[in-house]
Amino acid sequence: MKASCIGLIPEDIILPEGRLLIAFSGGDDSLALLSLASRLARGRCEALYVNHALRGDAELGAEEERNRSNAALLGIPFSIIRLGKGAVEKLAERKSIGTEAAARELRYEALERYRAEHGFDWILTAHHRDDQ
Repeated sequence: MKASCIGLIPEDIILPEGRLLIAFSGGDDSLALLSLASRLARGRCEALYVNHALRGDAELGAEEERNRSNAALLGIPFSIIRLGKGAVEKLAERKSIGTEAAARELRYEALERYRAEHGFDWILTAHHRDDQ
């Protein structure tokens, strides 16, 4: 694949066949992926937001609504999984790992469970060059 300029999506990009579950945090990288999917895989993808319950209810509620709105603007179905309050912290403590690692583990478990239960073939995640 060749793009004429960094930041542009190549014309010959290929998404996998089948139903696509988009891990949608609402950040720039996942919004770009959702936008791409809305053009190249409309009708066979869904956005899934995992709420880790790590911030205040008002902030998370606003984030959920913003993500729902962005998905609707792109014509993509949108769902939410809400982890229980304290779930991330409990896993981090039990496994002696950081909060981010625990959140990532629970997020991927939730995505895989949703994929299997709803008949999706693939889970797509987006990461940018500076992700750790």
